Amino acid sequence: MDQQRFDELTRRLSRSRSRRAVLKGLIAGAAGGLLGASTDGVALARGPMSSSSGTDERSLITRWILCNLDHRNDQSWDFCDGECVDVDDDHANCGACGNACADCEQCVDGQCASTCVDPNACTSGTCDHDTGECVYSPINCDDGNMCTVDTCDPETGCVHTPVDCDDGDPCTIDTCDPVLGCVHTPVDCGYLLCQNGVCV
Repeated sequence: MDQQRFDELTRRLSRSRSRRAVLKGLIAGAAGGLLGASTDGVALARGPMSSSSGTDERSLITRWILCNLDHRNDQSWDFCDGECVDVDDDHANCGACGNACADCEQCVDGQCASTCVDPNACTSGTCDHDTGECVYSPINCDDGNMCTVDTCDPETGCVHTPVDCDDGDPCTIDTCDPVLGCVHTPVDCGYLLCQNGVCV
């Protein structure tokens, strides 16, 4: 049905006290004139329609019309497999007809979102869409800084502890370079010697 025909139909029905009763009459009698051939009307329903399912064509067209009328101002509704569904939160038709979320996902605002919440802060949970199972992988705590020791706490997550560059030699100045790591620079005593941190 083109937009002009649909708008005209909705205007007619909106003036009626019993919209559903009028629709039943239209489908039973004059549906062919309003919608074109019955097969064309059925083709307008975007969900799959198998004749083996025993679905009555007139009933299917009626449901399609009612779905469009009831939700004509809400783009989140669609007609999938003979049913009017909200594709924003329908698990089997998430975002579009036939787009089913996996068992480890839920439909949120038309998108399949993972439900794999991991209580361990050192692993990351993701959903394997093919198997429908959660997969937990260790997170990478490497901060790329040679001056920290990178570890992970299951409760708080990554921990970056400053390295101890003290070499125990009082005649060196111990520092750390983020790229090179610990640097031990000899104490400059000029022409003298360093003994126990003292130039003699």
